[in-house]
Amino acid sequence: MIQTSKLGASDVKKIIEAATKKAFEIGVPTNIAVVDEAGLLLGFMRMDGALAGCAQIAIDKAYTAATLGVRTQDQFKQAQPGGSEYGVNTLCGGRITIIGGGVPVKVNGRILGGIGVCTGTVEEDVITAEAGLNSLRENETASNSR
Repeated sequence: MIQTSKLGASDVKKIIEAATKKAFEIGVPTNIAVVDEAGLLLGFMRMDGALAGCAQIAIDKAYTAATLGVRTQDQFKQAQPGGSEYGVNTLCGGRITIIGGGVPVKVNGRILGGIGVCTGTVEEDVITAEAGLNSLRENETASNSR
């Protein structure tokens, strides 16, 4: 039987806590979404003061990162006119987004899900999403060193 890894509730909590901490550090209340490999929502946090209209965008950034397996800011480069994936943002009913702030969660090259952050600038969203992802990497490094 093939065994697969999945994001568990403790992973989702860790991601959201780390991303929230980073958002506080940089002074940007934000929306944070975590999805599974199919893009289905596992967890969501809308911090006090985060823009309500950005909630769905955070979810769509996570969806894009999980279903395409790429960072949304990298997808932006490919989706420009003349790019190899021009128009990709019209797929899946418009859920695919090319705005930075979505990162895939991968283990051994396998996509387990995605993280999406939205309210700040693209740079702030990327930093916050990466903080969530790094929280899992830190735990993986700690457990691998035992």
